[in-house]
Amino acid sequence: MRCIVCSFLFIVLSVSAVQAQSISVVEALCDSVARDTTDWRSMMRLAHYYRDRANTVRTLRWAERAYAIHPSDTIKHELATCYYQRADYQRCIELCRELLTPTDMVPVPDSSEVYLMARCFERLEMVDSTLRYMALEAERNIENQSNLVSLSKLLIGNKMAKRAVDYLERYSEIDSANNAVNATKALAYYNAGYPRKAINEYNRLVDGGDHRPSTLYYLGMSYLQVDRKYDALECFRKCNDIYNGNNGLTLAMLGLVELDFDTLAVKGENDIKNAIELMQPDSNLLFRLYFGLGDYYASLSDYRKALDYFRMAGKCKPESSELSYQLGYCYYMAGDVDNEYLYWSRYLELVGDDGSFVTQGVRQRIDKIKEERFMKGEEI
Repeated sequence: MRCIVCSFLFIVLSVSAVQAQSISVVEALCDSVARDTTDWRSMMRLAHYYRDRANTVRTLRWAERAYAIHPSDTIKHELATCYYQRADYQRCIELCRELLTPTDMVPVPDSSEVYLMARCFERLEMVDSTLRYMALEAERNIENQSNLVSLSKLLIGNKMAKRAVDYLERYSEIDSANNAVNATKALAYYNAGYPRKAINEYNRLVDGGDHRPSTLYYLGMSYLQVDRKYDALECFRKCNDIYNGNNGLTLAMLGLVELDFDTLAVKGENDIKNAIELMQPDSNLLFRLYFGLGDYYASLSDYRKALDYFRMAGKCKPESSELSYQLGYCYYMAGDVDNEYLYWSRYLELVGDDGSFVTQGVRQRIDKIKEERFMKGEEI
């Protein structure tokens, strides 16, 4: 027991000694800078000290001071990295551009600036620039896995899956056992129209223990491309089980495949119905979309088209005073007095006597319609 206590005390004392040593190093560096305000090397040592401790505020502060005295490319790269970590992507891009040769933008031997620019453009959602610099980084350093996977997914998402396949196959010549790259390559094969290659890659992943729903789903989709419906059925079943039947897309594909088997057709029909329910957009969102379109056409005085969209909005949220008012107004402008009276009466029922200028105007209009009907001998 005493040995254990002694060991613990030794560890505590060792950690304390290391911490004390670190503090003394920082104090010495700060003292050096205080005595010599042009000592940029000590400033950069402080910047590196804080960088290693993930303190970007102090890293940036000391790097900026050092750069003001000694504007070297090394310190400029340190600053660019700090700006990236602090989400100041534009300033990071500006510094990285300066680090590339000014004539033809060919990167210096260390291509990290290109990769950093690519990540900045990705964060800024500038797809064309992201593709350009990620591709440039891939050409110079195909072993940068993070860049390769990001580039490939971006290419796939922009209907350029065959280009993604080229990059991924080049990487596989170096390392064929990288699961992250192989999963991306399988997806690229599927999107590029190489279903048999996709099936081989996905099965390798499954055999290696990858049973993620996305892996099983795209394996099933690949089987469908070569008309292997039973294999596709098994994949969609497993995927659906993982989701507990709550993923509309997976359930829909399962149902569609089940329809091709006589013994499963009834189940397939039910699965498709359930999938449709799961994939229905949020009623509030649909209401705002249809209402927005109706409001747009009403502003153009196209009241017939506005009414079409307002009526569709009404199917999503019939008890809306805002919608009832707009319907009443459009029917008024279209000369349909009966529906005008109907919807403005509903508007009054929903808002009650709120005393607003709009409500008073609607009430006056309804009173006028009643008066006109009375004078004509019509029922009110």
